[in-house]
Amino acid sequence: MRVIISTELSEDNYTQYKVVRTFAEARELKDDIEVLIIHKFEEEPFVVGVFLSEFYEYSSIKQYVCIANPIPTTLKVLLKSVNGICYEDEFYLEDEAELTAIIEEDSKSTELAPTEAPLEIIKDFMQGFVRGEARINTPVVLKRTQAAIQELQDLTNQQHQELIIYSKNASEIFKDASNIIRQIDVQKNELIKKIDDLEKSVNNASVGATSVFSSEINIFNPHKYTKSVPPLVLVREITPCRYLTSFMLSYAHYLHFEKNRRVKLIFVVQKSHGVYKKYEDFVEITQDNYHMKTLYDNDTVFVSYPTKEVLRDLLDTPADIIFVVDRLYGKTDIIDGKVHTIYAASSVRDAERFNKDVSKLIIPIEKNDNVLLTLPTIKGYPDNIDARFAAYAKVFHDTTSSKSPDKYNELDVRFGVVNS
Repeated sequence: MRVIISTELSEDNYTQYKVVRTFAEARELKDDIEVLIIHKFEEEPFVVGVFLSEFYEYSSIKQYVCIANPIPTTLKVLLKSVNGICYEDEFYLEDEAELTAIIEEDSKSTELAPTEAPLEIIKDFMQGFVRGEARINTPVVLKRTQAAIQELQDLTNQQHQELIIYSKNASEIFKDASNIIRQIDVQKNELIKKIDDLEKSVNNASVGATSVFSSEINIFNPHKYTKSVPPLVLVREITPCRYLTSFMLSYAHYLHFEKNRRVKLIFVVQKSHGVYKKYEDFVEITQDNYHMKTLYDNDTVFVSYPTKEVLRDLLDTPADIIFVVDRLYGKTDIIDGKVHTIYAASSVRDAERFNKDVSKLIIPIEKNDNVLLTLPTIKGYPDNIDARFAAYAKVFHDTTSSKSPDKYNELDVRFGVVNS
């Protein structure tokens, strides 16, 4: 069952969704709910946190989605704790088919967002505690903070006091929450100092030096590209952009088979178990295998160890055009020099926040005439890779229709693949 919590929407507008007004009504259905969509509700944020904690522990709910404008900051934090997704655009609620498309796409999305660092989780908790925010008392936030502190303990070899496991009894949960807050209050100054020291050590670390985060975080200096041929296009991902991987693979496929160009497509990614799992079907250059030079000749490569030497050797392999997708989310581009830079982000708002040129921006779903490209939701998203390429070609390179612009050809001209 798919349930929408809303004080404004009517169930008469939907055939596949049940509409309730409160989280309390949703709790009565929790054993039958697979997808919970939050729009407008009557409960206070603290009460919502308690309900979400209960749903996450004891219900059959597989997806949590919030569609509202605006979305309260407290609710965003709570949803992040249960792996929820937020959309600040209510037009999805106006079209049931569009709503169903994004729900189904979320359930099998291949795009991976970067994991939030434990330092950021703890800092968010401490700031909320100092400000006296009610949300920090919710079990879901406390469990998230507990996991972050535990991870920080493992990485720094410091002996922090272990947080207790929550019981199923509601009264014991609130008792435990109070104890944790008192313990955090005692350790607050020491913890803040350690966080500051850790951040300073990360910022001052050099390439090849042992990081306080061991192998989970690597810092790499940018490589300078000095050649004009082949042209190099850098796609800098500012914030996670849905469908970007599939689009870049599809565009490279089009250039190879329709334009007869040899394309080098390099994804520079973070090092984590999730990344390895996501790209296991592709060639990946890591710290363990970067010395195997035969890997560098592949047309599509994922790199989690982008040293200057690795990037130099990759960029020296034969190609008519090179695309580098920078997914490190760092402060600087991984490649500079004679490059054509464009950006990818979750929304126009993210690009503006980082002072990036919107006309060079790729975003998912959101229609905006000012951006370079919008990646739409492909309904009935195919699992077969060739069918996926065909689906993107139909959207961006439909030669049978004179009404829609040929976006692939526009990109060809922009990137110097063909003359204008």
